[in-house]
Amino acid sequence: MFELFSRPQNLGIMTPANMGFAIMGISVPMEERALISYRIRIGGVPLRWKTRIDVWEPGQRCVDSQLRGPYHSWWHEHRFVPDGASRTIMEDRVLYTPPFGNLGRLANGLFIKGALRTIFAFRSDAIRVRFGESTAIERVRIAS
Repeated sequence: MFELFSRPQNLGIMTPANMGFAIMGISVPMEERALISYRIRIGGVPLRWKTRIDVWEPGQRCVDSQLRGPYHSWWHEHRFVPDGASRTIMEDRVLYTPPFGNLGRLANGLFIKGALRTIFAFRSDAIRVRFGESTAIERVRIAS
């Protein structure tokens, strides 16, 4: 499963089509300090997003953080935990701060947090389709 996430080109198959996800550039091979630039749409509005790989532990975990994008701050950990001989539990942990202060906090309660849950539910379904229901499990924790 880690191999799937080690290739940024695969992120598009794990992102809802209505987000218009496209990779604009990758600075170096996937490892710590790699920079990845994306284009996404949120609510129909095109945005650019740039992340940095802060932690790269092949087979175990990777962490990315936003350098530029739709959030005031964004930190995202992918952890891969073996569960027996043939299963892997992938745990996503996202810590973020919405933009625009009080207005952003209101928007977070109204739709941002729900949209993130929808995106990660889509990703979870895509992982299960790719690896099989009994092989892959995803747990998601989102905190703002």
